[in-house]
Amino acid sequence: MKRLEYWRGDWSSRALNAVLDRGCQTMSEFLSRFPGRPYHELAAELGNVVAPLQLLYVQLSEATSETAMRSAAMDCLCREINEAFPRGWVRSGPKSWSSCSARFRSVAHAASYADRISDVQVSLAKQSPPDGWLPRDADDPVLVERFGKFWPLNG
Repeated sequence: MKRLEYWRGDWSSRALNAVLDRGCQTMSEFLSRFPGRPYHELAAELGNVVAPLQLLYVQLSEATSETAMRSAAMDCLCREINEAFPRGWVRSGPKSWSSCSARFRSVAHAASYADRISDVQVSLAKQSPPDGWLPRDADDPVLVERFGKFWPLNG
């Protein structure tokens, strides 16, 4: 598909049908089968019938509580870091981080939790993980610690 064709028609249903064809009932279930893998790789896995960003949008639409939204945000950030830094985190790579950060802002706008997401991003920039760090999944200790501090489950 060409770029604009991804957005034509009922792309949300197209995305869900693609995951149904792979034996999953939801986008979240599909994504959980591939922890940490970037959205663009998973779009290719689905046969390039949807854009990578559409996977994120469907994932967010399935998050119906703050807890689920927080989990989706953690998952998204993990995937975006893995895409931006495939060989591991690089503190001296502001261009890569700003690219990752810009894509991650999609969660902030879609989720209405911009302040919390921004705080997590700022903390990663100011108190950077060690060079080479790469989260395997959303349960990575660095992500859990940052989200626990800036987006605690109890409020």
